[in-house]
Amino acid sequence: MKNKNWKKTIWTMIMIIMTTFQFAIPVLAAGTGGGTLTGTDFLNQAVTALSYVVIAIGAGFVIWGGVNLLEGYGNDNPGAKSQGIKQFMAGGGIILIGLLVIPQLANVFPTSLT
Repeated sequence: MKNKNWKKTIWTMIMIIMTTFQFAIPVLAAGTGGGTLTGTDFLNQAVTALSYVVIAIGAGFVIWGGVNLLEGYGNDNPGAKSQGIKQFMAGGGIILIGLLVIPQLANVFPTSLT
């Protein structure tokens, strides 16, 4: 690709999507209860929102890594291929953290304290 601004465009789109998730998820989660939130409900919703945000960040890294990987193959650039696969794998790891580790935060606090 001859146009160098396509990377900035993709990065801007990823940031817009992540910001939308960051602000939309807590609003949607708060609207589902229909009443006052207890400490446990608030903690569960906060952990769920955090999990979604971490997964969205990981997905951004996966997409960015895929773009760099494809650019490296297109231009026959081993440096871009290496960077792309590293970003792709790091994004996958961040997604796994969002899926497996973050939901366990709700179990850290005893229910008597919340």
